[in-house]
Amino acid sequence: HLNQENFLSISTYKDWKEAFDSGKTDKTCQQCHMPLIEGETTAAIGGPKRKGLRSHTFIGAYDLDMLKKALSLKVDTRVKDGKLIVNTTVENTGAGHKVPGSGPIRNVILKIDVTDEHDNKLTYSGDKKGLLHPLAGMGNPKTGERDANDWAGMPGKMYAKAYKSNPMPKTGKVLVGVGGFLAEGVAFDTTLKVKKPDHASFEFTLPDNKAGKIKVHARLIYRDAFKPVSDKKGWKLEQRPMTDVTKIISYY
Repeated sequence: HLNQENFLSISTYKDWKEAFDSGKTDKTCQQCHMPLIEGETTAAIGGPKRKGLRSHTFIGAYDLDMLKKALSLKVDTRVKDGKLIVNTTVENTGAGHKVPGSGPIRNVILKIDVTDEHDNKLTYSGDKKGLLHPLAGMGNPKTGERDANDWAGMPGKMYAKAYKSNPMPKTGKVLVGVGGFLAEGVAFDTTLKVKKPDHASFEFTLPDNKAGKIKVHARLIYRDAFKPVSDKKGWKLEQRPMTDVTKIISYY
């Protein structure tokens, strides 16, 4: 899990080694990804039965149970001067390497949905860093049409290590979110290091009525590819839930 192209575009082993050597994890790759088989079994046809063998299915991000153990999500809210402040803490508590790991187009999205009693979305009033990156999905660039999974510009945060290309010969444009074979530099790196909490804050304008209830739904979603890349390639968007938190807030 070290992919050296123009530079180290996949660093999963290196990231784990640093966490292991610093004492932030005490598990090996095999202990997490190759579960111990109970009892005796054979490693090969005709071979002897032995104890202590491990499964070679190499469970990873496709496994929902493993995904749900990787990250924790905490949500705190407060009301101040007609605004709702949503503070989140996301922490890599279950993986021995950065999340997401492996392929450079994988990403985790923290999506924040805030609605009133009538299911109307509250207006986001925070700064732009609280809005999702275009790699979360901008829809069809020609028609402007967006589907239900195009989340760019919505409240949330993307966790990923996104690479950028050199200017393309025909257009002169730099591509962001490319795979390792085109990567010439890092556009941004928000991957979650082992046991290093990430804090974010989101602000919303409360409804004009003086009292009511607000629903805050925060969730972490794992995607195998950036949405624009998936759309361009014609891939089915693999989108798997990791964890979520729902809170009901009363305001007066």
